[in-house]
Amino acid sequence: MHSVHSTWGSPLRMNFQNHLIGAGATLLLLLPLKFGVSWMALLKANIDRELLLMKRDSFVYIFKAVNLTLTAFLVMTTFIRTKMHRDTTYGTIYMGALYFALDTIMFNGFAELGMTVIKLPVFFKQRDLLFFPAWTYTIPSWILQIPVTFFEVGVYVFTTYYVVGFDPSVSRFFKQYLLLVALNQMSSSLFRFIAGLGRDMVVAQTIGPLSLLAFATLGGFILARPDVKKWWIWGYWISPLSYAQNAISTNEFLGHSWNKSFPGQNDTTVISVLKSRGIFTEAKWYWIGFGALIGYTLLFNLLYTVALSFLKPLGDSYPSVPEDALEEKLYSMIGFEWSVAKFFWYLFFMYFTLLYFTFFGMMAVGLTPKESIASIISPIIYNMWNLFSGYLIPRPVAYFLPHIVLFSLLISFRKIPVWWRWYCWICPVAWTLYGLVASQFGNIQTKLDGKDQTVAQFIEEYYGFNHDLLWLN
Repeated sequence: MHSVHSTWGSPLRMNFQNHLIGAGATLLLLLPLKFGVSWMALLKANIDRELLLMKRDSFVYIFKAVNLTLTAFLVMTTFIRTKMHRDTTYGTIYMGALYFALDTIMFNGFAELGMTVIKLPVFFKQRDLLFFPAWTYTIPSWILQIPVTFFEVGVYVFTTYYVVGFDPSVSRFFKQYLLLVALNQMSSSLFRFIAGLGRDMVVAQTIGPLSLLAFATLGGFILARPDVKKWWIWGYWISPLSYAQNAISTNEFLGHSWNKSFPGQNDTTVISVLKSRGIFTEAKWYWIGFGALIGYTLLFNLLYTVALSFLKPLGDSYPSVPEDALEEKLYSMIGFEWSVAKFFWYLFFMYFTLLYFTFFGMMAVGLTPKESIASIISPIIYNMWNLFSGYLIPRPVAYFLPHIVLFSLLISFRKIPVWWRWYCWICPVAWTLYGLVASQFGNIQTKLDGKDQTVAQFIEEYYGFNHDLLWLN
């Protein structure tokens, strides 16, 4: 019996042990790995998939580049250097051109919001089935966008910089280019994070514009830093646009072409322009702003990864706030004069403004093949409305002549080229701004601080807003 066991048992035992060793080795390879393969293999697989998705959506990226090209053409034909001079008056116009560049690049990243939300349902299914960890999904979506960012920003900067007439220094040209690249990266990262946080198109499309509005309002151009209330100054310091505004402004206005002074002025042109908007006047603020944008890019990508790692798909039920309740609250809080007529004028203009924005959004979605295309088209239209609203560049002045039914365009500020003045009169935001400003401030006869000019006179002479023509809006 012993010999039989020795004769037949040893080979069987050795084969069985070899089988166990092979199976054990396989188990040892599989058991410690939560996702079945190494992290580097998962990262490579997600990179390949992201590249495939980018190729599939190549039309979207081409469309974005075309939009930026059209916007660049719009800027080149509006802020044309042969019509602009380097003095304090036109310094404000140059500041508007810089802000419009920031606004354009910031809006360019908005398309990431819709494209990210659309892909999230598939991601959540694959994440829950342990296909891969969230960071192997978020890193490729960030890294692979960097070359696209360099190209898209290059389309805008390389075509507008010298035509507009910014400082001719080559170093300042490339510094503006790198700053806008960093801004685009920050913007894309922000909207990817908002998409991951909202996880639903309606929620994300609500949070996204609100964040843009907050950053723009507290960014240092619409409301200058000295005019920000002390309880809101923290918002200025955490707004990425405030750092971008300081960086791009110091890069431009500290150039040699702006280093000139005029009789009767203690400061040079550059100091006067920067101080008027509360912009810092030290050259170091370019690198502070550039570093801040890089920091925000890393922060938003990190938060995007955390959101996708721990959050679950969102439901469909969200509360809403009535529009009239909001208006009764964004009027008393602003501090407008409590007059029945002015309050109802405010309600009138805000109601119809929200209405035409809603109808435009419906039209954009209806005329485009999919929502991601609509989200690309909309920003360029919004940019055009902002540019010709009469705030960045004063619109032509309209005078209502007695005994004449139609108002004429006999006089203008000549700051908008003649070939674009027609658009000022069909731009809906221009009429909104006209109505709001004229109704609230157009009849105030209080003199401005340090000037022999009333508020009503300033509004009419600089912006061309006449309170008596309010009914035309």
